[in-house]
Amino acid sequence: MIVSALAASLILAACANTTERYESYTTALQAKGKMRTERDPDDAPFTKDDLARNFIKIAMYSEYDEELAAKPTEKILGRWEEPIRYTFFGKGVTREDRKQMRELAFRVSHLTGQKIEPISNKSNFVIMYLDEAERRKINQEFQERWGDEFAEFNVRWASSWRNPCIGRLFYNKKGEITLGLVFIRNEIEGLFRESCLHEEVIQTLGLTNDDDDVRPSIFNDDEEFAFLTRHDEYLLQMLYDPRLSTGMTVKEVTPLLPSVLDDLYPRDET
Repeated sequence: MIVSALAASLILAACANTTERYESYTTALQAKGKMRTERDPDDAPFTKDDLARNFIKIAMYSEYDEELAAKPTEKILGRWEEPIRYTFFGKGVTREDRKQMRELAFRVSHLTGQKIEPISNKSNFVIMYLDEAERRKINQEFQERWGDEFAEFNVRWASSWRNPCIGRLFYNKKGEITLGLVFIRNEIEGLFRESCLHEEVIQTLGLTNDDDDVRPSIFNDDEEFAFLTRHDEYLLQMLYDPRLSTGMTVKEVTPLLPSVLDDLYPRDET
C-alpha cells in the first residue's frame, strides 16, 4: 500500500509523530468512503468474466520486475505447495495481532485447503511488526544474507512512512513459494494495521499484483476496501484449484479458468 493522496498528506504534515500520521490518514480515507470493511458490498457486483480477467491481472503479474522496480511484470503461476508455518517477529507484536492472524489463517485455509499453522521454529512465513530501530537492524541482516539488491528494496520501505507495509516472497525453479516475509511498520494501529496484515499476507500467498481496475478488492492501491472481500476469496480459490499448477504461464492458465469458475461460482449468480 502506498500513501499518495494530497489531501491526506496535508493533514499528516501537521501531526506530531508517525502513529498520529497513520491515524489521521485512516480518518481521511474513511471520510472519503474508503477503508470499507464489507465482505460483499452491494455496490460492487462482479461476474465470472470479471473474476477470470482479474485473476490474470493479480495472480499472473508481479508488482515489481526482476530489478525490483515498480513495474507490473508477467510471471508464471506461483503458490505454496508445502504447509505454511508462520511465526511473528518484533517487540511490538500484540495479542490482537496474533488473534487476527489466526482468524485470517483459518479463513484462508478453509478456502484453499492449504495448511497454515503457527510455529515457534523452522518457520517459512514470518510476519514482522518493526519499529524504527528494528527496521535498521533487520535491513543490515538482510544485506548480509541476501545482498545489496534485497536490502535496498527494504530500505525504500523502511525509510518513509508513505510505505506502511510490504510483502516479499521467494520461489524455487518450479514456481513454488518457499519463503514469505511480511513487513508492517509497528507505528500503525487499529484498522489500518489489520488492513496491512490482510493485504500483505494474501499477496504473499501468490496473489502478487495490484491493479486500479480490480474491484471490490484489497488488490487495489486506492484503499477502498480494508479487508479480504468475497471477490478476493474467489481469486484465492482459483489460485489453489488443483486444475492449475505452479509454473503455468498466462497462456496455459487462461483456457482453464472457465471450468474452474463453473464449479466455484454459484449457479444463481451472474
